[in-house]
Amino acid sequence: MCVGWNYIDSSGSTFTTVPVQGSSTSTDFESDQTANYCSTGDKPAFYIFDSSTSEIYLLADENSFESWEQFEYYPLLGTANAVFEVGGCENQYAENYDSDALVSDINEFCFYNQTIDLQSGWNIFSISLQPDNENISLFDIISPISDHVSLILDETGSGIFQNQTGAWIDNIGPWYETEGYLIKVDSNQTLEIESNQLIVDENSLQIDLSQGWNIVSFPIAYEADEVEDVFSDLISPEAEELYTVFSETGDIFVPGYITGGDPLNSIGSMSKGEGYYVKVLSNTTLTIKPDTTNMQFSFNTQPVVDNISRDTHFIPVWSGNPLNPMTITVDNFLWNNVPLQSGDEIGVFDGEHCVGVGVVTEDGYINDENNQIKVSKDDGSGNGYTEFNEISFRVWRSSLDTDIDATIDSWTDVSGGDVSEVFEALTTPRLELRVYPPSAVSNINLSPGSGNV
Repeated sequence: MCVGWNYIDSSGSTFTTVPVQGSSTSTDFESDQTANYCSTGDKPAFYIFDSSTSEIYLLADENSFESWEQFEYYPLLGTANAVFEVGGCENQYAENYDSDALVSDINEFCFYNQTIDLQSGWNIFSISLQPDNENISLFDIISPISDHVSLILDETGSGIFQNQTGAWIDNIGPWYETEGYLIKVDSNQTLEIESNQLIVDENSLQIDLSQGWNIVSFPIAYEADEVEDVFSDLISPEAEELYTVFSETGDIFVPGYITGGDPLNSIGSMSKGEGYYVKVLSNTTLTIKPDTTNMQFSFNTQPVVDNISRDTHFIPVWSGNPLNPMTITVDNFLWNNVPLQSGDEIGVFDGEHCVGVGVVTEDGYINDENNQIKVSKDDGSGNGYTEFNEISFRVWRSSLDTDIDATIDSWTDVSGGDVSEVFEALTTPRLELRVYPPSAVSNINLSPGSGNV
């Protein structure tokens, strides 16, 4: 923070005096306007800008003076030899970050690169950099990979797509820093973005949320943040406004006041470059805060790869990330009253279409320690469930090399209330599943002529 300046008297006939602005608490207005100026105990440093070379040199560091006091005069007597060039980019996330810089150089802007890796199929992305063109459209941003884009959707359902003649139709228009966007690509793609400004740097970003579902950006500069920390204001006991968060992979966060017990959290950390489905119980505001960890991370965003092998007995009709997922938490999974074994599988079906699979791990979990199966909605290409169709399950018993219909013992919403056994987008039902294998008949008694068996 620059708190004072003056032109140097190069004549040598007088001293150069630099007024240093102090903070004031006389009124609320003055307190807000001068909050970052000097206060008692601060020690300012002094720099010289050389207009002939456009470089900044250190004149006197903080150890040259006593602590700042209001209405004081501090003479710097003798000779100060300004030989150390100290201007540069001070932001640790910039490509041209200078760890030796002591002050930002207005003639050497920080510049940033962001790499967003998109998987073939559906993704939710957001941007952490402010484009140089403030009125840029979303289509302009994705234009470098437009040959591979099938469809883009915003939270309202407006889209960008090609019509039957190949012309692009843009019903979204301007890009907004607060929004996340759904994008479908025909192959793995990389979107490169360059800018000299971060969206969330020293200031927070306010995202207005409407009651119900939203798709939000997460435009941080650092690598990731815990989901519970990001939404801490909305899940506090005083607020309790958040209902559910979905990531692009179908992982979820549901607060404990919704589940009636422990929270469901398979998201863990939220990552830069991604977008998230967020459902809130009332109109509210999400605040994305600047980095307070002072840690440096790469700006590149690597895709989260589905950890479920497709070399399974049940093969879902979709791959990659799910569209409008339904994430099923499996609380109980039994075969003849015994837990399923490693290598067994649970297939989720819409009629004859497998739309999700859970594989029992060596540790006895379904897919991972969260015991969750994610299913994807059909986007019109036959690659998922049809909403409100009846749901059914089959179990593959690896040791017996057979699969069989499974019985739903319990099917509830995330809070434990009974709901219909149907597919519904962006829901988080809980399942208890059981298989009753056919009983073997050990004895048959025949009485000829009696009509009895």
